[in-house]
Amino acid sequence: MQDNRAVQRDYEPDIIDVRRNPYPRGYEEQRRRTPQRQGAVQGARRAHQSRETEGVARRVPQPRSASERQVAYRQERVAQPRSTSERQVAYRQDMRQQPRSASERQTAYRQDMRQQPRSTSGRQTAYRQDMRQQPRRTSELQPIGRQPVRRADNGRQVQMIPTGGRQSREAVLRERRRRQRRRQRIAIGLWAVCIIAISGVLLLNRNNVSAAEPAFGGGTSKDTTDIKENTNPSTAMIQGLPADKFTAHPDWTENFLTPNEYSRPGEALTEVKDVFVHYTANPGTSAAQNRSYFEQQKDTHKASVSAHFIIGCEGEIIQCVPLDEIAYAVAGRNYDSVSIECCHTSKDGAFSKETYDSLIALLTWLTDAYDLDTSHILRHYDSNGKKCPLYYTEHEDEWEQLKRDVKAY
Repeated sequence: MQDNRAVQRDYEPDIIDVRRNPYPRGYEEQRRRTPQRQGAVQGARRAHQSRETEGVARRVPQPRSASERQVAYRQERVAQPRSTSERQVAYRQDMRQQPRSASERQTAYRQDMRQQPRSTSGRQTAYRQDMRQQPRRTSELQPIGRQPVRRADNGRQVQMIPTGGRQSREAVLRERRRRQRRRQRIAIGLWAVCIIAISGVLLLNRNNVSAAEPAFGGGTSKDTTDIKENTNPSTAMIQGLPADKFTAHPDWTENFLTPNEYSRPGEALTEVKDVFVHYTANPGTSAAQNRSYFEQQKDTHKASVSAHFIIGCEGEIIQCVPLDEIAYAVAGRNYDSVSIECCHTSKDGAFSKETYDSLIALLTWLTDAYDLDTSHILRHYDSNGKKCPLYYTEHEDEWEQLKRDVKAY
C-alpha cells in the first residue's frame, strides 16, 4: 500500500533521537571539532597538569619541550651501558665481589661456621659457659636481711643476698628459721592476750555476783534490797491491778470469751471511773447460758454485746472479759467502766438472794480495788435511760438500799 503521508505537502517526518554508535554523546562532538580547537584543549590540559605538579616542578625542574626531553633522555642513557657487551661487563664486575665457584662458596661457609661450635659437645660447652653467667638457684634471687639494699619500683627497700655458693644457702636457711621463730613468738603473744582477756571477764563476773550476795556480818547489800523490792507482790500487776488487790477478789470462775470484734475486741481499758449493773432480761437463764450467748456473737454477728462479769441465779460468778480490756455493755462508756450482768427468775427483774449477795461482794471489791465510793455504782439506766436493771429502775428505794449495803459490807 502507498503511504499517503508522503504525498501531503506539509508532512514532516518524526525526529528519532537515537545514537548510532556506542560512544558517548560528547564523543561525536569532539570528532567534529577543528584542529585549532583541539590544540587549545591540549594546552589547557597541560596547564592544569602543571598546576597540580607545581610543588614537584619547583624542586625537580623538568624539560618542557620535546627537544629538552630528548637531551635529558640521552644524558640518562650515557650513565648506563648502552650495549649488551657493556651490560655483561658490568654484571661480571658485580659478580667478582662474590665467590663464583662452588668450592669458593663452601670455603666461605666453613669460615663462617668456624665461629660457632661444630659438634654437640661443643654446643654443650658453650651452653654451660653461658649458664655460668646466670644464677643457678632460685634462692639466690630471694631477698634476705642484713645484705646490700636496693630500692624496688614501688619505693620499698629490698635486701638481696649474693648469688651462688654454700654461703647463700646457709643464709637462706638462717632467714627461714628466724621467720619461724618470729611467727611462734607472735602466736604465743596472741594466746597470752586471749587468756588474759578471758580471765578478766571471769573475774569481773565473779565480782558482780559477790556484790549481789549479802555482805559479811549478816547485813544485806543495796542490790539485794532492790531485787526484793522488784519481787514485791504489791508491784506486780494482774489484769491492770496490783497483785495484792487482785488476789482479794471474791470467788469466781475465769472463762474468757474468744477474742473477736463482736464480744471481746481486745482493746485496752486504761481507767475505771464507774461500775455499771445490768440484768439479762431473760428470766430463768443461767450465767453459763448468757456467757454462751456472748460467745456466739463471733459467729452469728447479730450484736456487739458482752460484760466483764455474769452472776447466776445461784450466786455463781463467771468472768468473761479481763479487767484490763473493754466489754461491749454501755454505749459511750465502755472505755472507762466495768459492767456486771445479773441473772433473775422473776419477770419484774428482782434478783434472788444468792444473786444479790454475790453482787454486793463483787461491788465492794471493785470499789476498793479502784478507790471508788458508792456514788460511782451506776445502773445502765443512769447512762442512757434504758430500763436496766428493770427492778431497780422502778424501785429507787431498793437501789439506794443496795448502795448502803455495799458501803456497810
